[in-house]
Amino acid sequence: MADIAQASGLEKPSLYHYFKSKKSILSGVLDLGIDDLIADAHLVLKSDTTDTLDKLYQLFIAHSRNFEQKIAHVKAFLLESRVLDQVEREKYLTKRHEYERIIIGTIGTAQAEGRVRDGDPVLMAYGVLGMFNWMVQWYRPGGSVTIEDIGAMLADMAMDALLIHDEPSRFPRSDPSAVEHTPT
Repeated sequence: MADIAQASGLEKPSLYHYFKSKKSILSGVLDLGIDDLIADAHLVLKSDTTDTLDKLYQLFIAHSRNFEQKIAHVKAFLLESRVLDQVEREKYLTKRHEYERIIIGTIGTAQAEGRVRDGDPVLMAYGVLGMFNWMVQWYRPGGSVTIEDIGAMLADMAMDALLIHDEPSRFPRSDPSAVEHTPT
């Protein structure tokens, strides 16, 4: 709390003028993060492209971009939401489900078009989002590989997993030489 107060130019007790508790601060952080994800997703849906697979690919790219722009929000979004009070948690989950429905709906549309494999679009969406969200464990902004390269590689992998494989992939492959491999 002292760090938050210092970063915002306030005294620690002054924070509670704006927020009634630490949990309400967390709720505010979560709201900012999920609101940005939803806004980015709506921008993709409203874009000029009418191709569902292009929109799905761009949704994945937009999702990964948040790791660069708001890593602190993403960590809170993925790791801390369980500590919210019931009312705040339900409010947050409602927004998170709105975002997830965009991904699920786009996968469902692509299935209806016969371009994505059969299967439960909810499980597919959660599988893909889980792959992206695991980045919270290992991604570090400013590393040797850009978020654009990582996002493109993961989006390529997700699309390859979702596409019906008799349709040739139209999505660019990431250059494998762009990723540094460090021995473990």
